[in-house]
Amino acid sequence: MDSETLYLLSNVLPGGTPISFSVSTSLPPSPVKGQLWFQSDTSSLLIYTGISWVYSTSSSTPASATATSAVTATAGQVTVCNPSSTFAVTLPVSPPNGTICGVYVLAASTSYVTVVAGSGNSLDYAIGSLYAGQSAYVVYDSTTTSWVLQAGNPMQSNPAGRLYATASTSVGTTDTQIALAGTSFTKGGMTKSGNNLVAPVTGLYSVVGSVDDSNNGSFLGISIYVNGVRTTVAGYNTTLYGTNNVADIVSVTAGQTIGLYAINSGGPVLGGLGTTQVFLAATLVSQ
Repeated sequence: MDSETLYLLSNVLPGGTPISFSVSTSLPPSPVKGQLWFQSDTSSLLIYTGISWVYSTSSSTPASATATSAVTATAGQVTVCNPSSTFAVTLPVSPPNGTICGVYVLAASTSYVTVVAGSGNSLDYAIGSLYAGQSAYVVYDSTTTSWVLQAGNPMQSNPAGRLYATASTSVGTTDTQIALAGTSFTKGGMTKSGNNLVAPVTGLYSVVGSVDDSNNGSFLGISIYVNGVRTTVAGYNTTLYGTNNVADIVSVTAGQTIGLYAINSGGPVLGGLGTTQVFLAATLVSQ
């Protein structure tokens, strides 16, 4: 911005009305309606509406350089992330009211980022983790010192996955893990390891499992295991090839596994198979 432009901005509006103009990195004190502020650290021009500072239509909000490790976002810009391992994007501290910040994770990324408020600020909504191709846009509310999720912000994919059996599993009188070689889907960072789903973030997961048993008239127990430990069991008196389910909401730590197990009092029998009969599904419902 050249000196002539600064002079014109500093002295007149169309019609010859005197205005105030400030150049600084921090909020001007006691602003008046129509006052202009050139935020020198971000090269942004803002106008005071009498209620809040807003970016002028001529101000640009270019994307920042791609971040591959922990970074503090720049007010009024989009932080583009390419994580190979998880890291945090920290939002600016005490920006002008109405400041918009965006965080975008490149579609080719192999990990995820978390978004956290700067010191003294808060997030009015838990953005959670952003995975490949996901984004979040927030607006700063200086009256509550909080970042508010912008209206129209795109929906994000919660971690979720579903595995199913492609072959029968012989289930005996001790807990046996059900073989789940098929994958219906894994979303939002959820992955498959062996016959397990692997949680990408810590939280509460809704889990449903189904087993189709070929035995008749014996006791069948179906269990949910988290990281090798049984958390939930459902018991049935079986009918020939009856389909039986177990469901619960369980606490899972990032990196832990979710598995499906069964036990049959009648001795070894063949469990069923197929995408609709024998499966394990889990999705994050709360953090």
